[in-house]
Amino acid sequence: MSESRTTTGPVLVLGNNTVDLVFRMPGTIPRDGKVQAESLTVTAGGQAANVAHALALLGVPVRYVGAFGGDDDSALSRRSLEDVGVDTSRCIAVAGCPAHRAAVLVDTRAGGRSIVMYKDSRLELAPEVITPELMGGVRLVYLDNHEPRASAVAARLARARGIPVVADLESVSDLAVAVLTDVDVLIAPAEVLSGLTEENDVVPMLRAVQRLGPRTVVATAGPRGADGVEALGPPTHVPGRPCPVVDSTGAGDAFHAGYIAALLRGADFPARLELATAVAARKCGVAGPRLTADDARTVLADADGAVLAAADGGW
Repeated sequence: MSESRTTTGPVLVLGNNTVDLVFRMPGTIPRDGKVQAESLTVTAGGQAANVAHALALLGVPVRYVGAFGGDDDSALSRRSLEDVGVDTSRCIAVAGCPAHRAAVLVDTRAGGRSIVMYKDSRLELAPEVITPELMGGVRLVYLDNHEPRASAVAARLARARGIPVVADLESVSDLAVAVLTDVDVLIAPAEVLSGLTEENDVVPMLRAVQRLGPRTVVATAGPRGADGVEALGPPTHVPGRPCPVVDSTGAGDAFHAGYIAALLRGADFPARLELATAVAARKCGVAGPRLTADDARTVLADADGAVLAAADGGW
């Protein structure tokens, strides 16, 4: 999937950016206890920003819209996107406001991780930031569930212009669920979709989510892979890829980016899930929340033939 074969026009990515303090630890923190971390890394992260970064590495033009603070960590976060070619010119910057920060505690023994974060309320995107001009030339809109008011405006504008909308749903809230009526593709953890629908069996759960608006619904389940339905087509399951797990942070964001990259190439539904799963697995072998450029090149080289064979022209 070379960049020369990727059509022009950006994906509009709207949502969260953070600065992550990643502590790698030999286990978890006991109640009222202390643990000496094996290492500490400070890196840029955040769901939407991770998706934007991964898409850029996968050869997709990206226009990111989010709110940055006015400190050095905010500058680091913004620069991390600009360094890979993401357009941040439509972002807002809040002077005197700290960056959205997250402490990521990675268990190096069991492979899991826990996150605690803080976001100043001044970093919320106002709906007025989302204008018709912002949609100019956009091929697809991605929403990460962290800016529901701004996302609602973006989804409505995109729907009116026939621009497909792909979204995450990290947690269930009235504001976030209301956006789903204007979403074309919803990709979210299976446990979140189960909580949304009160369905435990995967196929009834996916069909119940479709009735809320999205034509395509994908439930991710970490190492167990992903299940999805598209329109009235049959359910599709893709198993997880065996991989070394260094850090699972950002694997879901990598999955979203892989799915979008394959979708824009016109790949069929199973091939989209295959590439998404491959990108997510590759991310699990990387410390921190993001793929490296070498990882992106490797996963694309491995998947290129299958994605091209399943392509039908796309948008």
